[in-house]
Amino acid sequence: DGDLRDLRETFSTLLTRLASPSPSSSHVRRALLDASLSDLASFFGEDGTTHRLLPTVSTFWNEPRDRRGRATLCRTLPRLCRAIGRIGTEDYVRPMVENACTDGEDFGGGGKGRGVVVGEAVRCLDALIREGLLRGCAKKHL
Repeated sequence: DGDLRDLRETFSTLLTRLASPSPSSSHVRRALLDASLSDLASFFGEDGTTHRLLPTVSTFWNEPRDRRGRATLCRTLPRLCRAIGRIGTEDYVRPMVENACTDGEDFGGGGKGRGVVVGEAVRCLDALIREGLLRGCAKKHL
């Protein structure tokens, strides 16, 4: 167990570095989300996903120009939520996704991709409700 704990700690540090802001970080973040979020959740387990992976992933919301990255996050969050269960989803993920439903960039200006974050956020909430990972007030937002 000690070796696995150390490996998870090392990998968590590496993941945080890969996801930190840099000129190419949006591409790295989207690749992590698209290819391996459920694998990472399996590796970290419920506790590690909640306390290590989810905080790192939640920083992806903070890139104001990466609308595609936020949309990708909404699209892949249901996979992560399966690992953390209903309580973790309601406590940690629901506020992020509900906030994405009012993503400010999607309301400014026209152009390609307008509304992409909001659309993916609504689909994410729908998937989480259908899978039984959200209940109560989240249903009222749809």
